[in-house]
Amino acid sequence: MNLRPADHSDLPTLFAIHRSVLRARIEQLWGWDEAWQRQNFSAECAAAVTSVVEVDGQTIGYLQVLEQESHLYVQNIALSADHQGQGIGSQLLKDLQLQAAARRLPLRLGAFRSNAAALSLYQRLGFRQTGETPTHTEMEWTADEPDMPAAEDNNAVLQHYFNASAPLLARHPQLLAPSEVLEQTAQLGFHPLVQQLGCYVLDDANTSDHHLLATRSPLAGCVVFLSHDGDTRAVFDSAASFLVAVQEAQPSDQEVPDLHPLLSPLAQDQAALAAFMHQLLDDQTLNEVLVALIPSLNLQDTALLRRLLDDEDFYLGEAVAMAIEKRPSPALLPLAQQAAAHAHPQVARAGKLAVQRIHQLGQRPR
Repeated sequence: MNLRPADHSDLPTLFAIHRSVLRARIEQLWGWDEAWQRQNFSAECAAAVTSVVEVDGQTIGYLQVLEQESHLYVQNIALSADHQGQGIGSQLLKDLQLQAAARRLPLRLGAFRSNAAALSLYQRLGFRQTGETPTHTEMEWTADEPDMPAAEDNNAVLQHYFNASAPLLARHPQLLAPSEVLEQTAQLGFHPLVQQLGCYVLDDANTSDHHLLATRSPLAGCVVFLSHDGDTRAVFDSAASFLVAVQEAQPSDQEVPDLHPLLSPLAQDQAALAAFMHQLLDDQTLNEVLVALIPSLNLQDTALLRRLLDDEDFYLGEAVAMAIEKRPSPALLPLAQQAAAHAHPQVARAGKLAVQRIHQLGQRPR
């Protein structure tokens, strides 16, 4: 999925989606005036930050957000019928929740009272009802106060990192000093990974990509790379390995992400990881954390993998298929085939690559 700013040339396509998705509800309540609807839609696009939602280069919907000083308001989300129910709307809202939390603002929206599916989704994502009109239910989401990790004097993992990194701070300015670690972590305290894994920010205070030290099970001691545009995953099995990469990157004029291993380190306690992921699946609100954890699975828990593949959020299925491609095994072929037959093209494409990679295991080079 990709978001890009809408321009005037997008309006006909976006209005066609608007009409196909919302006409029945609007017509039932107020009647449908085509000319007025076109004019009003253009005005709403101009007033809001309007983004085009694309999948594989195809326009499949739009997102409109009003940015106020006191809050963000989701004016509209519309996805074409053949792309609904695939987790795209959920992901758009989760991204907006992160943006709102980062700005310390509530996120608000309204939904047709007759749209039970949308209301149910918003409730699962933590929105609460704040009001009601004859036609709409008004809702608001506010980030919880960060459940911050323990202070450094009570956290052996973090204190060990501070001791190990102290001699390197002067030569490697991208590393944060202890006070900066705590300050940056507090600013990022809204992020689900920070909250769920007890993470601390280690570097790159002026960018949106960070290396995080996890201090809680199931990845305690590992370093996770929080990537704004790429794959967020565990990249080093320890803070010591991270510091080695920091020292190796500088003389070769590389960045630490250039030295990330292709495969994430496997969680030492796979049972704890599986139990944690099952709990997240039950909660249905932290799928971005699940996607980041999948590369740390040893892929032996078939029941968990099938549950991830069956989830309505296609990003989970895609992540499983990508993990199988990176750690192929004949025993994983049925799961790869399930992914290849998935209704969503991103999952199916990743699944086909996984199937191909498994078949290659039995081929000898000529």
